[in-house]
Amino acid sequence: MATDEAKMKMAALLGLGDDSESDEDEKALATKDTPSAGQDGGAMEESAVPLVCDVCNELPRVYKCPRCALHTCSLSCCRRHKEEKGCNGIRDKAEYVSVRDFKEKTLRNDYHFLEDVLQTKDRAKVSFRD
Repeated sequence: MATDEAKMKMAALLGLGDDSESDEDEKALATKDTPSAGQDGGAMEESAVPLVCDVCNELPRVYKCPRCALHTCSLSCCRRHKEEKGCNGIRDKAEYVSVRDFKEKTLRNDYHFLEDVLQTKDRAKVSFRD
């Protein structure tokens, strides 16, 4: 019973319960992120510096390493990054996040991590009984 109550509280925090508020929030975010026109009425120019791969510095970046946030353009650059930096590419789920950097995505990741821990605990109980 206590876990159901905790799930409901977490769902409320994540905004999964009431769809009317989330729709309003999405509309506000959509209008906030849309580019606006410049003073002369034309579209605003994007940055003149293209975002390129951090490994080869040639092609546009497409991928981001979950562990170290390095941007790459291809599988070959990703493999090269892992070999040179010794990165395994797996996000550290228990990494410290300061309050300033804590976002909704971090909260969701923590929630899913705790759900996985509870599932593992329940599976261990079942296998221990057998």
